[in-house]
Amino acid sequence: MDKESKFLVFTLEGHRFGLALAEVVRVYPAVALAELEAGPEILLGLFKVAGNNIPVLDLRLRLRLPSREVVPDDALVVASSPEGEIAFFVDAVVGVYTFADEELRASGSIYPEMAAYVTWVGELEGHTVWIYTLERLFAEQDFAALIEVATSPK
Repeated sequence: MDKESKFLVFTLEGHRFGLALAEVVRVYPAVALAELEAGPEILLGLFKVAGNNIPVLDLRLRLRLPSREVVPDDALVVASSPEGEIAFFVDAVVGVYTFADEELRASGSIYPEMAAYVTWVGELEGHTVWIYTLERLFAEQDFAALIEVATSPK
């Protein structure tokens, strides 16, 4: 990590999470998705923007949080993986925050059982922030296959 790193901090079910700002493409208001006839459970649908189909993944399912319908106050985070763009809904965006290296702890040193998913743990305004990378967050997902589903002609 650099001496300081910027993260998009967002909430789900009252918990704060972070994603490296370098992986974030853009944040949109909640939108209706194009539905798919078939696909893996984690794939909610497609976000169509500027002629592109971006697969929207179910972050709640991935984090084992209660499922719920998307509401107008939710936000859609579009992020960039090496294979292409993916998106996921969050309850709210808290903002972009800079953490110094010394403010972050490797997740394995605090919660060894979560080290496979969480990269760093930080604190912001008295709240724990679970910081992920797309690679770890969706480690079991075959991004290339999801993106192929999203971009294949209908």
